[in-house]
Amino acid sequence: MKIHLSILALVALSGCSSGDARDANTESKGTVPALDGHPIPGGGVRRLTVDELQASVPVVAGMDENGNAITWTVKKGSNTYEGFSNEGYGASLGRPDYVVTTAENPEPSPLYAKFARDMALDVCGKIMKADLARAAGEPTTLWHMTKVDGTATAATNQENTKYLVLRFLGLRLVDGDPMLASLESVRAEAAANPKDPAGNAEAQGWHAVCVALFQDPAFHID
Repeated sequence: MKIHLSILALVALSGCSSGDARDANTESKGTVPALDGHPIPGGGVRRLTVDELQASVPVVAGMDENGNAITWTVKKGSNTYEGFSNEGYGASLGRPDYVVTTAENPEPSPLYAKFARDMALDVCGKIMKADLARAAGEPTTLWHMTKVDGTATAATNQENTKYLVLRFLGLRLVDGDPMLASLESVRAEAAANPKDPAGNAEAQGWHAVCVALFQDPAFHID
């Protein structure tokens, strides 16, 4: 639940208005002129477009065990589609069809949050599967700076978390950043209670971190 709440926070943030501030000064200061005759765009939270998400996910996720770019895929009946395609859920996520709609609504929504979680679970599962299949010494994605063979240390796990935050969100964290402790809690809890008891518990811990980062508002805001 904690993981899912992060993207929902983005949805909530998009609904905030200037009236939400209790101590805001509401005295009118006049009308702000438009630039070149066009209205000034609002300063609300804007999410990535479907096309931007579709392009971003493979860059972050890397390659699968067969050397193919990892993408979000969904099954509809007996067919498998790229999740962000119009055959998948691209239209449901808001991609304009240029018949009925010509512009994408940039505001996050509960439906967007739901699909973001579905995407995260699917893509992170594929990254973990690919990493586990890599030969010894071959670079991995989810545990690039640490190990999942029982030899990891608190120090290597922290360095790996920093690496993943930089890879997913473009943020450079320093020692002591609260986000490190939060993600370590996510990792440790998932590793201690693996969904697949017969699988690699440490790998499943990093899978949980991956899901959390793909749902972090910083991944989705433009």
